[in-house]
This record gives sequence, structure tokens and C-alpha cells, in this order.
Amino acid sequence: MDGFARSVRLFSVGMIGLIGNCDNGCVIGLTTEGVRDCTDFGNSIIDIGELERRQPELVYAFRRYGFLDEGCFYGKGSLRSAYLHVTDRCNMDCVGCYSRSDGRNKTPDLPFADLCAIIDKLASLGIQRLHLSGGEPALRCDLCAIAEHAKKAGITWVDLATNGLLAFSDFDLDRLSACIDDVFVSVDGLPDGANRRIRIESSKQSQLRAICILRSNGLNVTMLPTIHAKNIDDIPTYLNLADKLKVRISFSMLSCSACNRNLEDLGFTKKDLLRIAHFLDIESARGGKKPVLSARLSCGAGKTMVSVSADGGVYPCHMLQAPEFCIGNMLHDPLVKIVESHVRQEFLDLTVESVEECSSCTYAYLCGGGCRARAFAEEGLLKKDPYCRMLQEHYANVVRRIEETFGG
Repeated sequence: MDGFARSVRLFSVGMIGLIGNCDNGCVIGLTTEGVRDCTDFGNSIIDIGELERRQPELVYAFRRYGFLDEGCFYGKGSLRSAYLHVTDRCNMDCVGCYSRSDGRNKTPDLPFADLCAIIDKLASLGIQRLHLSGGEPALRCDLCAIAEHAKKAGITWVDLATNGLLAFSDFDLDRLSACIDDVFVSVDGLPDGANRRIRIESSKQSQLRAICILRSNGLNVTMLPTIHAKNIDDIPTYLNLADKLKVRISFSMLSCSACNRNLEDLGFTKKDLLRIAHFLDIESARGGKKPVLSARLSCGAGKTMVSVSADGGVYPCHMLQAPEFCIGNMLHDPLVKIVESHVRQEFLDLTVESVEECSSCTYAYLCGGGCRARAFAEEGLLKKDPYCRMLQEHYANVVRRIEETFGG
């Protein structure tokens, strides 16, 4: 069938004409003629044969990257990743924890067999990336066996989020390295800095020790500092620390979630958000890295990802684990009921075009409307992401770099 796949959008940012496949993120830059011809094709003024005659290289790329109906990579709502909370127990009590709730340290752990059953069901749904989280996953002595089962079930990527406090002293790290593709170690505060008040003071050295132990035993490690209003100026120091430790770094933004809206005095002002965008854009250009854009219609919650809570409940994402967003339960409900639930259908239909304040934004198809969980916690599911100003500044900087790189 001729025509673009339903996830394809034609748009422009600055002086750059773009066409994006919001299913797989692929973005292609267009010449003035390319914009004209794609517009004619999208409006059925010309057919695929004429488009190919005018733009043979472009049509080749369209076919290769799923821009046409005949080559669409994914169907609507194809699940690809999942969070699995293997425990609700935690040895810390962090401000802003997305899963912080009254049930913390009260919900009993699911038996290993139940977790294996959940993993098998996730694999049957097409999940290829599994994020093991909690609580603190390292409190489970069978963590290695859980990860091994995920690999045996056919899940290609399994990573782990940890606060690092236990430093994995009781784990067979050779066994862990064979089944865990990456370990995200949350970090708050610096070795010589003041306590930043998200985590307890003694956690700093434990987290750094955990990073060193994991690295020395062959595991891939990503340092995950949580950025909040009191440590924005520490971002360059975190970057240097990651270089020194020879690990990757990714930043987590302190955010309200559906079950925890208490950030105390650590929430951001609009000025803070602009400062963060500035620091992160400096980081994105380090080492001569090229600017990258990705197309999206949404954050993916409930569409390409789901989150399974410590009691087997299924939610659109790990930050929307509230009763009103429960899709079903992996242990009690048939998969078809979960996949076709009315709650999930609402998220399948939810795009940046549904958010009135976002639909006309220049960067709509790049940020996809930002985070729906943050929007829900602030004003409502169909309101703009409260971190919108940071996202706009970030994409403006990326586009500016692209224009400079290609002489736009």
C-alpha cells in the first residue's frame, strides 16, 4: 500500500525540514525539494513511483527505516521494554523516590517462581529490554537467578538499578556479569562535597565503592546522579568523576511521580531548568560528539513500555504506579486482558497531539510531549511537562548545532 506509515510526521525545526518515524525514532533531514515532494506524496498528489523517480535515495531510506506502510517496523503499541520491581524493600528512604509509598518495606517479596512466570509473560509480549528495579534489588539473594531466567526467556538486554549501599559484597559477581548488561548506580553527593540531602550521608562512599567493585569484576556500570535544585552546579564535577572512574554517566532529574509528590525544597525553578539545559548541552558536545535527534509521538508510557510492581501489578510506566493507572496484574489476569485494557488503550491513543499546550510547539515531534508522569503529578495527564522549558532549550541548542554543522 502506498503512503507513509501512520507514525510518520513531516515537520520543520528552525531552518531544517525533517521527516520522522515516531515508531523507531529515525529522523531524516530534507532539502526544500524533499519537503515539497514528501508533502505531495503524503497528500496523495503523487504516488510512490513518482516520489522514487524524483527522490530515489530518499525512498530507499524510507523503505529501509520503515517510513512506508509496506515497511513499518512496529505496530501500534508494540511493547519493547519493561521495568520489573523485584522487591518493595529498600535500605534507604530517598526524597523524590518514584516508588516511595506507604507500602515500602511492608509488601512481601514475590516468590522466585512467580517472578519467573512474570518474566516469561513479558518475554511472550515481545519485551527485549528488562530493567530490574525496586526497592533495592540487591536485597534479594536470588537476584542473579532472576536475571539469568530473563536471559533464558529470550530477553536480550537486562539491566539493574541499585543504590550501591550494599556494594554487592555477598554476590557472585562473575555470575552477575554474565547476565546483567549494565548496572545503574544511583549517586548523590560527591566524595569531598556536602551532603545533598536526598540520601543518607554514608551512602556516598558506599556508592563509589560499589562502582569500583563492579567495574573491577567486569560489569558495565553507568553512574546515575540525581539532579535537584541543590546540586546543579555539581554537574561538571560528576562528569569529571565518571571520566576518572571510567564509567558511563546518565543524569536522573528529581521529579514528582504519581505516588510521590514530595520533593521538599529540592524542586526546580524555571531558572534552574535553563541552567540544567546549559550544563547538559555542554556534556552532549563533549569529545566532539555529533548532535542527535530522535522522533517521537509520546514518552512511550503504556505503548512501548510497561512497569510491573512488586506485587505483580502492571502500569504504563514506573512513575505512574497509582491505582487509577493499573492495567492489570501479571499473576492474576490473562495477558489479553492486560494488553487490551481500557487504561492501556487510553495511553495508546495519547500523543503529543493530544496535549493542547504541546501540539503546536516547534519541538513537539522531538520531545513527544515530555514525561506524562511529571505532567500528571503537577497539573494533569493532558497538561504540559513541568520541565518543558528545559526540553525546549535543549532541543533549540541541538538544532543550532546541527545548523552550524551542516551550514544551515
